[in-house]
Amino acid sequence: MAVCTFDGNSDMYGLGIRIGFYLQWYSGILASILAPSELPGLRFAKALFIAATFLALLILTIQNPLGLQVAEVYIILLLTFGSYLFFVPFERQFQTLHRWEVLIAVIVASTIITATELTIYWNNITNVYSLSTAGQTIPFAIGIGALLRVVYVYAFKTGEKGSSHRVFHTEDRPSPLAKWRVYFLPDLLFLLAEWRLRQLEDLLAPVADGRLSQ
Repeated sequence: MAVCTFDGNSDMYGLGIRIGFYLQWYSGILASILAPSELPGLRFAKALFIAATFLALLILTIQNPLGLQVAEVYIILLLTFGSYLFFVPFERQFQTLHRWEVLIAVIVASTIITATELTIYWNNITNVYSLSTAGQTIPFAIGIGALLRVVYVYAFKTGEKGSSHRVFHTEDRPSPLAKWRVYFLPDLLFLLAEWRLRQLEDLLAPVADGRLSQ
């Protein structure tokens, strides 16, 4: 029995890009415990990663709506929105769940990583397991640098204290504008992604109907 396989778009979710995302997620979790002063910089860098990846997805689908398989779009959306899934339970139950924030963050990040890698494996996607190009080495190095920076600040900078295993501090609770960025921006990006997927479905529908009629 033949196995369906296809070459993935390594420029969008190659190994270096995926590891770069993963390391930034875990760096943020580790920084919340060891080096809270590094959190703003890590969050900003992660936001730039997400914005750049999602913008590239929009440009690619606009230029060539059939250029990406549905599984590939799913993988890219997991990478861009995976870290935001951690925020979902905390809007209404912040006081109840704050003691479990680090554990929940680790579980969410690990679940998204597993879902991403299994999607690639189950769909037999090739050409996305190499670090040999600059497009993969750069995000990989950035992720490594973020993780090493957290360890360095904790080990060598005086006055840096842990956060008692808190991803968010009560005294640093997000302002209304910060909450807008955390909760509304992912929803807006999801709506844009859903709109592009519907356009892709409309374009693929005639092709599928033609195959069925044959």
